[in-house]
Amino acid sequence: MHLLPRGSVWKHAKMNTWVVDYRDGQGRRHVVKAGSSKTVAIVALNAKIRALMVEGVSGLPEIEKKPFNEVADEYMAYARAGKRSWHRDERSLKHLRAAFGNKPLSSLSVRDVEEYKTA
Repeated sequence: MHLLPRGSVWKHAKMNTWVVDYRDGQGRRHVVKAGSSKTVAIVALNAKIRALMVEGVSGLPEIEKKPFNEVADEYMAYARAGKRSWHRDERSLKHLRAAFGNKPLSSLSVRDVEEYKTA
C-alpha cells in the first residue's frame, strides 16, 4: 500500500522537547525527537517528508513517469466500475487529453494548467 507521507509536530511534556510524528509511504508510524523549538521540528518534518517522496516511498515516482493519457485511462477504468457520474468524468477528460496528451505527468507544470484554464 502506498500512501502520501504525512505528519505532525508536538511538544513532549515529560522530555520538554519537540517531536516529529510522521507516517511513511506504507503507513508505519515514526516518532523522533527533533529539538528544543517548534521551528526546528517543522523543518525536520518537512525535510523527512521530502526525503520520503524523493526516495519513492510515496509511490508517486512510478506514476509521474506515465503519460497523462495512460493515467487518464486507469482513472476511467476505476470511474466506470464505481461511479455513477463516470460520464461526466469522461467528458472532462476529453478536453484534458487534448491539452496534455502523452506528456509525462512529471513534465506538467503549473504554467501548463494555467494555459489550459485560460484557453
